[in-house]
Amino acid sequence: MSDSSEDQAENTDKITSTAKSTKPPVPVVEWPKLGALYSDYIRICGTCVDNAQVELLISSSWVTVPAIGTKWSHSLKDFSPGAHTFQVRQTVDGITSDPGPVPTFMVRDKGTIPLPEVTEPNVNSSIPIGGIVQFKGSCTLNATVFVFDLDENMLGNAVVTGTTWSYAHTWNQSQVAYVKIRQVVGDDVSDVVGRWIGVGLTNNELEYTWDTPEVTPGQAGRNVPMGISEFGGTRTPYSGTESYTFVVTYWDNGAYYGYSVGDRWKVMVGPHYRSGYELIDIHVGDGGSGRAISKYIYELPIKIIDTPRPPAPSIRVPVTGSTHPVGALAIDGLCEVGNTVELLNGAGTKLNDALVVGNKWYSSLTLGEGRHRIRARQSKNGLTSEPSAVVQFTVVSPED
Repeated sequence: MSDSSEDQAENTDKITSTAKSTKPPVPVVEWPKLGALYSDYIRICGTCVDNAQVELLISSSWVTVPAIGTKWSHSLKDFSPGAHTFQVRQTVDGITSDPGPVPTFMVRDKGTIPLPEVTEPNVNSSIPIGGIVQFKGSCTLNATVFVFDLDENMLGNAVVTGTTWSYAHTWNQSQVAYVKIRQVVGDDVSDVVGRWIGVGLTNNELEYTWDTPEVTPGQAGRNVPMGISEFGGTRTPYSGTESYTFVVTYWDNGAYYGYSVGDRWKVMVGPHYRSGYELIDIHVGDGGSGRAISKYIYELPIKIIDTPRPPAPSIRVPVTGSTHPVGALAIDGLCEVGNTVELLNGAGTKLNDALVVGNKWYSSLTLGEGRHRIRARQSKNGLTSEPSAVVQFTVVSPED
């Protein structure tokens, strides 16, 4: 085996062992609870490694779900009756965890009896903290009416008189709550009617703070680096059903959409490629229509500050002038921690995305005989480096 082949084999072992040793744990699932019966909205949520990317496997496809800090949350709707399974996994610094266990949740049959009618409160009603919400409506004769929260925890039984029902409930902290109401006659269970209730809101608006980026001392606005920046803060806790957050920028006429998890919101804004002052709008919302309970603040000033692009990464293996056998070639180099790295051909066309672990990146190519040229570049927050110096090497067939 040639020296270059030995280096290649050693580097391949290095990639495998590094990836195995740094694999993050499986995310924790807190809801749905095992054995719970669901209808209408189904919240799937839990905890994860700080700032991980969390993915949910549902209906045979992996989808990215909202995660902020150490919490992740996703809600589903319109599932067919019966048993359903899901899995979650998380990616940290380019390394993906194993998929978690396969929990099962049950979705109720829609039933044959009609929905109970809800006459009070109106959709998206707002009450003070500690105030009493009076739920009222009509139902089928001899029905029992139940009131549940988003996660199918029963809040209580309604008082039924003939074909009318009523129920009173109090919330003791500010939030946007989602309530499910169903009726039961004999063994038949109806579908649910939902109501959003705003608790402790002023003028039926959410309360929120904008924490990131921080206020710049001595300046009206905030300094925001060029590229992509994370905007985030706190908000009135929400139901986990229908929520939205977006930032509108005046300068580049962009609308950037994010999400909320619990009492936090987050939007990735940019990339900005030029420095200067700019105005933005921030809109955080929740509710039955997706916009009925919200807060909109206009023309907030920010200053885009000049930010240098990251330096070009280096290529350690292969080295210029080296020779390698036909087949798979392991490639690696150095980069800045937290950046993404792309492998390029000599002309600068992207070949693939590299695996980044700490300040090292790894890739591979399957090559035929001949002379080959490669380069690499790295990106951070939407700003991309110049390509690295060209590395030129030769691939030959093994001797007979």
